[in-house]
Amino acid sequence: MAQTQSNNLGQRAAQALAWTLLLTLFSKVISLGGQVVLAWLLAPRAFGLIGLAYTLTAFTALLQRAGIREVLVHRHRRFHLWATPGFWMSLTFGVLTSAVMLGMAPVLARVYGEPELVGLIMVLALAAPINGVASVADAKLQSQLRFGLISRVGMLQAILTMGLTILFAWLGFGAYSFVMPQPIAALFNLVCLWRAADVSVTGKPRFSCWRYLLSDSLVMLLGSVLIAVIAQGDYFILGLVLDATEVGLYFFAFNLSIQVITLFSSQFTRVLFPTLASIDDPYRQTEVYLRVSRMLTLAAMPFAGMQILIADPLIRLMFDERWYPAITIFQVLSLATVFRVVSTSAGSLLQAQGRFKFRLYIFCCYTPIFLAAVYLGTVSRGDAVGAALGVSSFYSVIGFLHVWLISHKYGGTWKDIVTIYAAPLIATALSMGIAWLAMEQLPDATPIGKIGCIALGIALMLPIYVLVARLLAREIFDEIIQRLMKLVKRKRG
Repeated sequence: MAQTQSNNLGQRAAQALAWTLLLTLFSKVISLGGQVVLAWLLAPRAFGLIGLAYTLTAFTALLQRAGIREVLVHRHRRFHLWATPGFWMSLTFGVLTSAVMLGMAPVLARVYGEPELVGLIMVLALAAPINGVASVADAKLQSQLRFGLISRVGMLQAILTMGLTILFAWLGFGAYSFVMPQPIAALFNLVCLWRAADVSVTGKPRFSCWRYLLSDSLVMLLGSVLIAVIAQGDYFILGLVLDATEVGLYFFAFNLSIQVITLFSSQFTRVLFPTLASIDDPYRQTEVYLRVSRMLTLAAMPFAGMQILIADPLIRLMFDERWYPAITIFQVLSLATVFRVVSTSAGSLLQAQGRFKFRLYIFCCYTPIFLAAVYLGTVSRGDAVGAALGVSSFYSVIGFLHVWLISHKYGGTWKDIVTIYAAPLIATALSMGIAWLAMEQLPDATPIGKIGCIALGIALMLPIYVLVARLLAREIFDEIIQRLMKLVKRKRG
C-alpha cells in the first residue's frame, strides 16, 4: 500500500512537472528572444546596473516573504486557519521590505559608486508589498496541487514583463527598462492568483497566531538569507572588484546560462514541494524525490551541454561584438548547470520534512566556501571569467554533496546520487564530443556558416544523446517517454 501511494504521488509529480515544463518552455523562448532584443537596444552597462541593484533586492525579497509561503504549504491541512495571519504578516513584511530598500538604496549606490542605483531600487520597492500578498494565494494553489494554473499565470507574467521591458528600452529608458515593468507585472500576478485561489481572510490580523508562523518562518528566513548570499555574492564581489561593464557582461552571460535551470528547477521545486508535503513518511518522500530527480537530470543534461556546444557561433551570430567577451563566461557557467538544477530543488525535500534548522546549518557552511571561491577566481584572473570559474567549481562539487546530505537520513545512498548523474553525464560528454568534432570541420566565418555549425551541432548531439542515454538508463528513459505519452493522450482526450 505504501509503495503504491509512493508510485502514485511520483506519477502525479512527474505528470505535473511535464505539464508545467511545456508552459515554462514557451515562456523561456519568449524570454530568450527578449534577451536578444534587449542586447541590441541596451549597452552592457545597463545590464551591469540592474545586476548590482538585484544584489539588494535579492535579500529584501526574502524579508518580503519571510518563509511564510513555505510554512503555509507545509501546514496545508489547516490552511483556512493560517490564511488570515499569513496574509497580514505577508503584507507587513512587504511594506517593511519597501522601507528597507528605500533606506539602503543610497548606501548601496555609495558602496558601488553608482548614483543611478537609487532610482532603480526605488522603482523596485513598489513591487514588494504586492508580491508579499500574492505569496499567500500562491501557497494555497500549491497546496491544492494546481500547478497548471500557476504555470499559466507565470507564463503570462513573464510575457508581460518582457514585453514592457522591450518597450521601455525602445523608448530610451536604459537600465530603468528592467525595473519599471516589475510593479505592473506583480499586480497582474496578484490579481490572477488571488481570484483563482479564492483565499478567505478577515480584517483582524490575529497577532496571537503570528508567533506560531514565525517560529518556523524565522529559521526558514535565516536559511534563505544565506541562499541569497550565494545567489548574489558573485555580483557583490564583481561590483566591488570590477567595473559596471564587466558586471554587465557577467549578468548577460549568467541570464543566458540559467535558462535551463529556471526551466527545470523552478517548476520542479514548485511541483515537488507540495507533492512531498502531502506524504507523511519521510522515507517515501526521499524515495519520490530521488526517483523524479533521475528523470529531471536525464531530461535537463543535454540542454546544458548544448549551451556549451553552440555558445560561440550562436552569440556571434545574434549579437554584436561588444558581447563576444561573454561567450567564455557563458560556457563556464553552463558547466555546472545540471548540478544546480538538482541541488537547488533538493531544498523541497528539506522543506517538506520540516527540517528548517538543518537547512540553515548546511548553508552556514556553504556560504563562506562560495564567497571564497568566487573572490579567488575573480582576483586571480581579474575578470568575470574568474568569477564564473569560481561559481562553477562550487556547484560542481557542493551540488553533488548537497543531494546526499539532504537525502541520506531517510534512505538516500551514494549509489542513488551517482545514479542520478552518471548516465546523463556520460551521454552528454560523448554526444558533445562527436558533435564538436564535426562542427570543427565547417567554416563559420559567415552568418550562413554559423547557422550551419549550430544546426549540425544540434542535429548530431540530440540523437546521439538519446541513444546513449537509453542504453545506459533505459528504465528511467522509458519512464519519461511513457509519462509524456500519457500527458499527450490526456490532453487530446
